[in-house]
This record gives sequence, C-alpha cells and structure tokens, in this order.
Amino acid sequence: MYPIFAVMVLGLAIAIERSRSSPARRARTARSGAGLSDLVAKGDLTMARKSPRIQDAVGRVFVGGLSRARAGAARSDIEMAWKRA
Repeated sequence: MYPIFAVMVLGLAIAIERSRSSPARRARTARSGAGLSDLVAKGDLTMARKSPRIQDAVGRVFVGGLSRARAGAARSDIEMAWKRA
C-alpha cells in the first residue's frame, strides 16, 4: 500500500511542477520565435544567427536550419519550414 501511495505522490508532484513551468516555457518560446521570424522576414539572417534569443530549443533548431541554408537551400524554403514549426 505504501509504495502505491509513494508513486501517487511522486506523480502528483511531477504534474504540479509541469503545470506551473509549462506556460512560462511556452511564452518564452513564443517571444523568441517571434523575434527570430521578424529578422528572417527582413532578410537579416546574419543578425538572426547572432541573436541572443537562440539560447532556447527553438533558437538552436533555427540556427541548425540557417547552417543548412548556407549549404544551398533557398530562403523561401527556410521561411516555409519556420512557418510549419
């Protein structure tokens, strides 16, 4: 009985932690995504690559896409992929 209770308490603690941190993480991601997409829309890819907003997961994916863009992908392909994400 006690192991079941312990697992239930652990699961409840994880659920509470996720529900508190998830909205903040979503807001951070939306802010950085909006800033980076504005730079891409202006065509300033070098500034977007050097932006301090690339520290989160969205930024790292974005920088990976920019590195592939230098390998020959068209700018419109990058913008289309960014809109899909």
